[in-house]
Amino acid sequence: MILAWAVAAGVLFAAGVTAVAWGLRPPLARLDRQVDAVLGGRAAATDRAWRRWHDRLAASTPSAALPDLTVLGRAPEDFVISRLLWATGWLAAATVVAGLAGIAPALLPVAAAAGALAGWMMAVHALHDRAAKARRTLALAVAAWTQMAALMIRAGVTDEQAMRRAAAAGDHWTFRMLTAAMDRAVANQRELWSGLDDLGHAADVTEIRQLAAELRLTETAGGTPTEALLARADALRQDELANQLTAAKAARLKQDIVLGALGIVLVLYIIYPTVRTLLDSRM
Repeated sequence: MILAWAVAAGVLFAAGVTAVAWGLRPPLARLDRQVDAVLGGRAAATDRAWRRWHDRLAASTPSAALPDLTVLGRAPEDFVISRLLWATGWLAAATVVAGLAGIAPALLPVAAAAGALAGWMMAVHALHDRAAKARRTLALAVAAWTQMAALMIRAGVTDEQAMRRAAAAGDHWTFRMLTAAMDRAVANQRELWSGLDDLGHAADVTEIRQLAAELRLTETAGGTPTEALLARADALRQDELANQLTAAKAARLKQDIVLGALGIVLVLYIIYPTVRTLLDSRM
């Protein structure tokens, strides 16, 4: 009986989600009207309807998630849809688990709401985790890029060409992101460091912002960016080494805690009863 209530609650929720999605969609036009609009040059009206739906989803994205989406190369509206899917999955799972656990039918909506809220928040947590890993990868790519650019400058290549060629030498998404940032700066007739600074703020990557600030100071002082690039590459390598050492120490600490806990369990459930039995037999 409880399972039947759980299935019924899941069906009702699915119907509710479908209704919400149907309400968010742009209005559909009849096929003959769409054909007439295309032949008459009025296809922009349909595009505007889809654009309004697209902008509505993008506007509902929290601003705190925008840097994470930028570094991952995801669109805001895609993240909103992903959160809805997470909430739907967790709601269905919470409802089924609550039903199988024998919770009263009156409490099933509470379990469903808790599951939906947990899924809604877990989507943000998963996004932050992926963005943190992407930022770490981007920082390592910046270290390699600055090293190559500095070597090119020492070989006689001009500063701007060296930085752009070094970024274009890689086919990883990190190098493509750096190349796109500098290409936008060139297209807008701005300095390369300004494009890097925009990327650092948009993706919330501290290493890129610091590099842009150093390149700006070097340009203001009239110096060559070679030393700044080499210093930034060395600093990034040192930071990565420190992060790896910290991670190794944390992993070792967790291992020691697990081994200590196993030792305590061994003493409590095996050694102590054996010793107690021996003492009781002697008495």
